[in-house]
This record gives sequence, structure tokens and C-alpha cells, in this order.
Amino acid sequence: MSKKSFPGELSAPVQQLKRSIQDNYSDSGYRLQHSFDLLSFHHDYLRRLFKQEVGISPLMYLTKLRMEKAKELLSDPKNKTLPIVALAQQCGYDDPLYFSRVFKKTYGCSPSQYKQQV
Repeated sequence: MSKKSFPGELSAPVQQLKRSIQDNYSDSGYRLQHSFDLLSFHHDYLRRLFKQEVGISPLMYLTKLRMEKAKELLSDPKNKTLPIVALAQQCGYDDPLYFSRVFKKTYGCSPSQYKQQV
């Protein structure tokens, strides 16, 4: 197990997993399992360690990044005519209906409603 030097500092495997998620969240083909496989730790251990150090699970972190990107894209006036399908793809979702469900669960309104509000 990697030791942390300072309180609040992330261990090496958590840093690597977090960086992998940040680098790949917009890729709809990205799977957390692939990142787990690249690290030399059991995936259950990595999930627990990540949640302990970051405060949320790796999957929740991935979803959070994707939803923040969606909100950013929807708030940009340049994307006013961007279809939800294209927006979903830029955020790492192949299925625009699933993307809309996750967005609504996260922000309380659909992507279309959010786009109209801003």
C-alpha cells in the first residue's frame, strides 16, 4: 500500500486512477475496469481506497466530471444549437436518453430544459 506524505494528499494509485478518469471521461468507450487493470492492485481495493481518499467512488467521480462538462457545454452560448445527441457524445455518453436521465437526476431538469434556462 502506498503511504501518503501529508494529510489530504492522494496515494499514488488513487492519483493514477483519478488522472486516468480525467484524461478519458469524454471517451464513450472508456471503462473504469480498463484503468483498474492497468494498476497492480485489486479493483475492489482501488475502489475502497479511492472512495476513502476522494470521498466518492470512481464511478461517481466519472459521472461528476461528465455532468460538469455537460453543464459547461450547455451554458456556452456557442452551443445553443448543439443537439443533445452531440452534447452527450462530447461528455462520454453514446446513449442520449441515458445521458438525459443522468443529467436530470443530477441537476433536476433535462438538458433541454437547462439549455433554455441559461
